Amino acid sequence: MGKYEGLPTELTRLAKLLGADKLGKFNAKTKKYSVEITNLNPEALSFYKFAHGGAIGALFDDTVGMCIYFCYGINSAITASQTVKFINVLSMKSPFVITCWIDREGKKTGDEIIMKGEATTRSGKVIATMEAVWIMR
Repeated sequence: MGKYEGLPTELTRLAKLLGADKLGKFNAKTKKYSVEITNLNPEALSFYKFAHGGAIGALFDDTVGMCIYFCYGINSAITASQTVKFINVLSMKSPFVITCWIDREGKKTGDEIIMKGEATTRSGKVIATMEAVWIMR
């Protein structure tokens, strides 16, 4: 894992579609993957011009997938469940960061991987938290 430390990664198509325009980063020491969204796609906004909860949920799922890719390899696990708790609203022009990490690791096929995450503004204000269960393939 150490060879990936601090290296930027390619954005996924979903992240690009939702407005991510900066490369994500993986930290091998902490097993965290982060991506910054500075220009949320206007189609990902609610009627009230806040970030749509479904868009934030999709970005969490995408970010977890990249974290798992760096920790376990491509196509090594699939989403079983995901819970997102929304704490604050996010206006359309507010850049934010999605960070996900492994809370508990699986070791073999069928094992669960428990992932956690946070969406925060650049100033550190928490927008949402996430917990997900992924299943090793």
